[in-house]
Amino acid sequence: MAQPSKEELEAFNAALPPKHLEPLWTKMSQLVPPFPNPKASVTAWKYSECEPLLLKSGEIVGAEEAERRVLMLVNKDMGEF
Repeated sequence: MAQPSKEELEAFNAALPPKHLEPLWTKMSQLVPPFPNPKASVTAWKYSECEPLLLKSGEIVGAEEAERRVLMLVNKDMGEF
């Protein structure tokens, strides 16, 4: 297989974003690193602490605002969602 020219590669890469496409092969090293690189820390959510907030969400958030009242379990080291 012949190497594409710089112009051919640039044209190919420029054609992807309008179609909402991205080449996976340019991201593989980030997605699947050669060694584990965890960012999350060990976190525990106690149901006894969360339950009152879950129940309160059903009282104060109406179906007009949210079809389902769901509280996400967010690991503090993973950044904001």
